[in-house]
Amino acid sequence: MLRERRREVLKFVCEYLNEHGFVPTLREIVEGTSLKSTSVAKHYLSHLQNDGYLVLLPAKARAITVTKKAFDELELPAKVSAVTVRIVEVPAAPQRRRSSSPVGVESDEDEKARLHDEIIRLQRDKRGLMQEIRRLEVMAGLVNVLQ
Repeated sequence: MLRERRREVLKFVCEYLNEHGFVPTLREIVEGTSLKSTSVAKHYLSHLQNDGYLVLLPAKARAITVTKKAFDELELPAKVSAVTVRIVEVPAAPQRRRSSSPVGVESDEDEKARLHDEIIRLQRDKRGLMQEIRRLEVMAGLVNVLQ
């Protein structure tokens, strides 16, 4: 169950998305709700992300992905065919052990750990890129709108 202010912000974002085909900016959220500043709006969006209603991409103006859970909570139809976002835990990189290898020479364990870290970084980049592509498709009208 959402608190009143969080529900108001989430409802505005969902209705804006349904009406325009893309999500509002922080300023538009402030103008469309009873919030006083963009920092307060950011605070509420952060809480909504922690609760699983939104996914935010850092340093982007319209980088909000609304999850199916948000539309279900508000009992609103999703008129825009948006990406269903699954939040998954990324396993932590294995602990690196100090090796007795000479300086500048990587052991097999160090190489495996480095490759594991690189794979996780690429998976995160790919997920963020796919969300950004989908958002741009919605904004450009390239995605079918549900009736």
